[in-house]
Amino acid sequence: MSPDPTRREAMAALLGAAILPALYTSRAAAQDAVISGTIHEVAIHSFAFDPAELTVAIGDAIRWSNADLSPRTASAEDGRCDTGPIEQSESCTFEVTEGMALSYQSLFHLQMRAKLLLVPV
Repeated sequence: MSPDPTRREAMAALLGAAILPALYTSRAAAQDAVISGTIHEVAIHSFAFDPAELTVAIGDAIRWSNADLSPRTASAEDGRCDTGPIEQSESCTFEVTEGMALSYQSLFHLQMRAKLLLVPV
């Protein structure tokens, strides 16, 4: 017999509260974070991230600025973080955290790929 909907919802809320914050970076929280390191600029233009490879350190920040005509995202291929849609002429900033060395892409154009390399501590 399966649990009643109320119990399932409570379990899902509990798991979401415990697990999801550890896996996903909130765009709003990232935008409001106090940055202690360097802010690295990544331009989004001509269906590409520029630079396509970026070396960062924990405490640095990455600001993606969209100069293309339509929305783009910077979304980790493993799902750990996502900027959400960045509209034309807008930007989104994330603080670099431990374990953030990753490959990312635009969910709107999967051929748009780039990579972050984390400097060893």
